[in-house]
Amino acid sequence: AGIFAFFLLLAVAARFLLGRLVPLFTKRTRTALDDLLVKALVAPVFLALIFLGAYLAILRLPLEQYAATYNKIFIVIAIAVATLAVVRIGNALLAWYGLEVSQRTDTDFDDKVLPVVRRVGSVAIWAIGLMLILDQLTIDISPLIASLGIGGLAIAIALQPTLSNFMAGTYVISDAVIRKGHYVMLDSGQEGLVEDI
Repeated sequence: AGIFAFFLLLAVAARFLLGRLVPLFTKRTRTALDDLLVKALVAPVFLALIFLGAYLAILRLPLEQYAATYNKIFIVIAIAVATLAVVRIGNALLAWYGLEVSQRTDTDFDDKVLPVVRRVGSVAIWAIGLMLILDQLTIDISPLIASLGIGGLAIAIALQPTLSNFMAGTYVISDAVIRKGHYVMLDSGQEGLVEDI
């Protein structure tokens, strides 16, 4: 109980430091990157300290027969917290890129692609974390990976028109020949103002 209480106090102190005191120093810097990273790390650090305290407290209990079980449980929790931290750091880096770097570019390609990258990246990182968790729980993930490959192929075939439009739109945005506000006339006779790509 003492070990857990100590780590609980440590977690609250870390949350206070990262949430209130550290931002006072990071606001003085020119870049918003450090502010975003500190904000992203508040929840993962808080959770990591609480679960570490719980793990060290349980190690002191005379429950050797359950050692393998709670070791596995805490490894799964550690993977989940680490995955959360990686997702939040990745989102913070993308938010910083959107705030500072993409504003200096001439095209709006970055602004349109960043939300897609954020969503796809978050899903991919959580999927990797889930695979690691299933592996720790001794669940065979090779059939799941094989079915994901077959399912991905089936989805790609079913969504072929949508995916081809998405890829064409990405090409048009990156090429920047046609932009929002341009007047376009097609060979088929259709013409008009580009409202959105």
